[in-house]
Amino acid sequence: MKTGDITQRSLGDDHFSSHTHETELFAKRVKAVAEPAAPIIPDRYDEDRCALLMVNPHRLFFYWELSRETRLRYGIGDESSFSLCIMQGGRTVVCKEVHGDLGSYYVAVDEPFAKLYATLSWTDENGVVHVLLRSKEFKIGSDLLRYGEGEIWYDKNGGILLHASLSDELPGSATSMSSVSCQPKP
Repeated sequence: MKTGDITQRSLGDDHFSSHTHETELFAKRVKAVAEPAAPIIPDRYDEDRCALLMVNPHRLFFYWELSRETRLRYGIGDESSFSLCIMQGGRTVVCKEVHGDLGSYYVAVDEPFAKLYATLSWTDENGVVHVLLRSKEFKIGSDLLRYGEGEIWYDKNGGILLHASLSDELPGSATSMSSVSCQPKP
């Protein structure tokens, strides 16, 4: 028998090469014991929650999610806009319009060593402002993580944001990558 004949014969319906035969058996075994699909991580958890994170001394990151219950209680529609405000005490540091009951936003701030918190509010059709979420207050420049000697922080264009020197450090001048979670506003 020639090599070509063996190949042709192995491709027929009643003959399988050892490779094809083993592959088919393996596929049947796997199909028979297949486990159910792994659970998919949800896009949202339907809870009122938010988080405020310091990215660097001049930039904060805010994440929020409003529950269906809160949206229904206040009559918040799908296309509603909200006010994200960074506050120091009772003073507004910066306020931005944001959209969606689930989202995130980067906020530029220039408040070194200030105690800040964030609020997410919505204004109803009567002009009444409802504070829906409020973060816990935290101080930019806490002692959780100290700068290393000579550490330099750059912005995306290569400009120097911070050049740390422990010998020049003033009390309270260390900065952290701090995050605080938000509590639903009753």
